[in-house]
Amino acid sequence: MLLVALLCVFVVVQLAGLNNTPEWWVNETPDNESAVRLENAITTQLTAIRKPGEERWSVALSEDEINAWLSHRLRPTIETHRGDDAWPDGLGALRVEINDDQLFVGAMIEHSAGRSFAWSDCALSIEDGELFVRFSTPRVGTTRVPTRVLDRVLTNGTTTSLRASLDLEDGRTARILAVRVHGGRIELVIEIRQK
Repeated sequence: MLLVALLCVFVVVQLAGLNNTPEWWVNETPDNESAVRLENAITTQLTAIRKPGEERWSVALSEDEINAWLSHRLRPTIETHRGDDAWPDGLGALRVEINDDQLFVGAMIEHSAGRSFAWSDCALSIEDGELFVRFSTPRVGTTRVPTRVLDRVLTNGTTTSLRASLDLEDGRTARILAVRVHGGRIELVIEIRQK
């Protein structure tokens, strides 16, 4: 009987945790100016005419810079390139936290019962021209959920991938050659080449 009671208490605590906000989730919205500065700085680097031998460059992005861009520029960018209905219904906000060499990515999902926070720690890598994001220990609120839940959201289970290159309007291509989370930042090595 005691075992059943303890099991019930455990289940109730875990279910209650589904509505919790993760400790790392920052509710303050970074200012729009930071997002615009970041976007302008990257655009300047991408469009710069480079001398032979100087095609490679690196950039380090802080948590604040990334969150500012996610808060103010991600949705308009997606809607500009994919259409006004491209932003998923119910997706309220995206945030990251970088804790030394560990990256957390989360989404606030708005639904009829309020809102929930789905998040996970993840690892980044570049393989065969693709940026791979591998998720582990997914959570909703403060409750850990089985990784098989990601199978319903991501086509490859705990991994999703994006093309690690961008075609520039002048006939060049910017490729991410390397990525790592280090010292509280995401560091990228980018190379610009003619197609």
